[in-house]
Amino acid sequence: MPAMNPTRRRLLLASWHMDFCVGLFGFALTRLLAERGLGLPRLGLLAGIGALLWACVSLAGGRAADRLGRRTLVLAGAWLVLAGAVVAAAFRTVTPVAVGAWWLSSCGAGAFYPAVMAWLSQGGGASASGRRHVSRSVIRFCLAWNLGLVSGQLSAGALYGLGPAWPLALAVLLAASNLRLTARCRAGSLPPAETEPVEAADARHRALAAAFSRLCWIANIGGTFVVGVIFNLLPDLMVALDIAPALHGLMLGIMRVVVIATYVLLHKTRFWHYRISVPLAAHALAVGGLVLIGLADNAAPLAAAMALLGVMLGFNYFASLYYSSTGAEDRAKGKASGFHEATFAAGIAAGSMIGGLAGRWFGPRGPYRLAAALVALLALAQLVMYLRRTRRPDS
Repeated sequence: MPAMNPTRRRLLLASWHMDFCVGLFGFALTRLLAERGLGLPRLGLLAGIGALLWACVSLAGGRAADRLGRRTLVLAGAWLVLAGAVVAAAFRTVTPVAVGAWWLSSCGAGAFYPAVMAWLSQGGGASASGRRHVSRSVIRFCLAWNLGLVSGQLSAGALYGLGPAWPLALAVLLAASNLRLTARCRAGSLPPAETEPVEAADARHRALAAAFSRLCWIANIGGTFVVGVIFNLLPDLMVALDIAPALHGLMLGIMRVVVIATYVLLHKTRFWHYRISVPLAAHALAVGGLVLIGLADNAAPLAAAMALLGVMLGFNYFASLYYSSTGAEDRAKGKASGFHEATFAAGIAAGSMIGGLAGRWFGPRGPYRLAAALVALLALAQLVMYLRRTRRPDS
């Protein structure tokens, strides 16, 4: 395999930095707010607003990346996240200001990620070699941001025991380093947009990938509804069960390791391409994991549930990004990546806000039971949509 382009390498390292920062930020603030007794409804509402901002900026940012250039949006996102981290670290004791900084960082991530995704997959066309290029870009990007998130969650869990100021201070340092990295990326240093004519068979693959990307966007809403519940509401359950922050962070890390293993499996194989049975199986595992959380009263079943959820989360994200990238032309990759990221964030918003209300109405285990029902329902919706509109290619 040829040496990786320096700009591509910097973008991947920047993705690691970004999610390391997001992991620290999110863990520290949600745990801090839970300990201040905000309760599930208010905690879910605050997190949901941040995710909605992420979704809206992703939609606008993806389109802007196609028109204004990928680098412009990447830099804007890095600046916003740095500003949010600095404000949160300086004013963590002032809840409204800290929450506003959290929302500002969400806007930064919404600008950053669609542009990075589109930039990394640039030059990957509809041909077999183009699809392999996209798969390599997707696996590298997924590994980079997931390793960043694992680093953030594990570090935050350990540092939080020393006080909430520590993970937030580290987030500031990482955000500053991320800005330096992205500033060194040059817009013209990656392969140019695809110019070769598309063969009929490859056009069929592109059309089918576009159709499957829409199925994946539906799956994203259910999968990230679960993410919204786990990231923003699970801290309340952890506090209620008297599970230490370090163990809480370890369980989230276990889930992320399973997610990464799923990415690697999907990159190395093709059995899942254009097959509806694979996402349905992943959804079934997630339903089992959510039911387990609804029944668990100690760390062991919670850790097992995290592993089951990780399979679905890994499949949904990799497949959605792969199909979104291979199903769009270079000039529209930012828009497709924006839709991918927006559905991802919209599900988190719904999980945070609706899950918080479910906690009030049905008790602390209500959000997980609701999430299980939603994941099952959306799996059925995907199956119906597939049977009506989608067929596998002959080659």
